[in-house]
Amino acid sequence: MKWTFVIQQKLKVAVLLGVIMAVVVLVNLVLQKNISDINRSVNSIYNDRLIPATDIFYLSENLHNRQLVIEKFLYRNEHDVKHLRLSLKGYSTKIDQLVSKYEKTYLVDEESVFLNNFKKNIQQYASLEDKMLSLMAQNRQTEGLRLYETEGRIALQNTISQLSDLTTIQSAVGSKLVNDTKGIVATSNFLSDLQIALAVIIGAIITALVVSSKIINQPQAKFKWN
Repeated sequence: MKWTFVIQQKLKVAVLLGVIMAVVVLVNLVLQKNISDINRSVNSIYNDRLIPATDIFYLSENLHNRQLVIEKFLYRNEHDVKHLRLSLKGYSTKIDQLVSKYEKTYLVDEESVFLNNFKKNIQQYASLEDKMLSLMAQNRQTEGLRLYETEGRIALQNTISQLSDLTTIQSAVGSKLVNDTKGIVATSNFLSDLQIALAVIIGAIITALVVSSKIINQPQAKFKWN
């Protein structure tokens, strides 16, 4: 009867250890997924938020420089339209490269809508700019200047101001990524603590089994009858 009882207890302990080990494995799988999620979030914050934020700055800088070049040409009565076209083409190339680079990052819906509108505005302004330069090339400086002051400058400034809206979107998405990462870290810390607790429980059970085995296997004392 003693050994039957011992076997039953060991079976119960084995089942309990099996359950605990299954939980430990599950916790490890979740922790691995959390580490992967954290790594992905950190990479996204850097590649999809920090780097594009720098690109937004360069976009704004190129648009401002483009405006300065145009206004310098218009208000100083310069006549080298060919040289001006080359300068503006350089800025257009840089802007296209930055927009193309930005498109390759992860974009939320708001960013996709913004980028499409931004490209349309750039194209509309480029058409106005080309028309204005054609007028200047024909020695119709007054008409070219009027076109810039009534339509061109407004279109360019509106395009530049759009970039501040994109910065706001970037900040909001970046903040959400940071908060999501904090949540993942908190969950991982809890699971790590749970794993330590389960390890302690397993150690206690093994210790109890060893002690119990020694007690059961201890030889009984012999008694002498007087």
